[in-house]
Amino acid sequence: MAKITKITSLTILFSIFISMTATAQDTDGDGIVDTNDICPNNSGISSISSDTAAQPDIEYLEFCVSFENDIPTLNFSIAVSDNFNDTNSSSLLFWLEEEEQTWVYPTRTNSADPFTLSFPLHEQAASGPYIIRAFSLTDNDGLEVRFNQGILETLGFSITTQLDNPNSDSIKPEVVSLSSDGWSLDEDGKPNLSAIIEVADQGSGMVGTRGILELISPTGKSIQSSAYVTDENILAFNFTESQYTSSGEYNVGTIRLYDLAGNSQMSYQWLADNPTSFTLDNPNSDSVLSQLTDFKLSASFDNVSDRPVIKITGTATDNLSGVERIYLRLHRPEGGILDKWIIEG
Repeated sequence: MAKITKITSLTILFSIFISMTATAQDTDGDGIVDTNDICPNNSGISSISSDTAAQPDIEYLEFCVSFENDIPTLNFSIAVSDNFNDTNSSSLLFWLEEEEQTWVYPTRTNSADPFTLSFPLHEQAASGPYIIRAFSLTDNDGLEVRFNQGILETLGFSITTQLDNPNSDSIKPEVVSLSSDGWSLDEDGKPNLSAIIEVADQGSGMVGTRGILELISPTGKSIQSSAYVTDENILAFNFTESQYTSSGEYNVGTIRLYDLAGNSQMSYQWLADNPTSFTLDNPNSDSVLSQLTDFKLSASFDNVSDRPVIKITGTATDNLSGVERIYLRLHRPEGGILDKWIIEG
């Protein structure tokens, strides 16, 4: 009986040792044990070392895919510096490469935690590379800090994960038909246009997804209207424009469709086979482009926020309809672009 007791005790001790060893395992070598690591096989270590003069805003970023009850799931974990102690919310944009973009919102319960999110995709989500396109949050000075894809890659983070889904739907949705009575003027002199588009999808379906109809104005401006796919696979679009909208031909530039699996369709081929345009005759037409009369960029360092700042000043005028929106695109020295609405309509 004593021998049995000794063997049992050894077995219990051995089991405890095995359990403790498994708990301490760190498969990807990022300093986070697997049981606490949202992506145990993907290291989130940045190429920026901790002994650099500037404290990195992002200390590590992990992004991976898993299957939860056969549902493909994207997992995000982002640890940030104490420059962001006052916020527990963030915004992140990802896409299936060259397909649909999606905003999600990783959160945390306190400033010591990373921002985390497990985001389930459709069970037929398309296989392919899923990429983080942007990550933004507010720092302790109330400034919105935005990291685009190029910046994250420059910092050394892996922002791509590959989904191999055995139930993948990779068939793009398509346009079946488009009908419209063209432009008309309402009682306030504003141009209106309604259009009905029938769509189809052979895989995951489209009901509830958002579609976009884009018109290109005579001056080259993109005008867009969005609608949601009904149970009958119909999209109903409506445009109501300024009373000063330019007269002329409005060509359909794109019909942007998305299915539940994340596949997108710009409908270029359908429009090449079915070119569509609508003529607007507007008595109040303003066809004169807005003018940028002066513009200046300057850079400085803000000692309060401890960040470089780009300042934009200038003057834009339009004598008839006025200036509605101003959009700025900057090219980064090491590649990539920075986009910013200066005046947003």
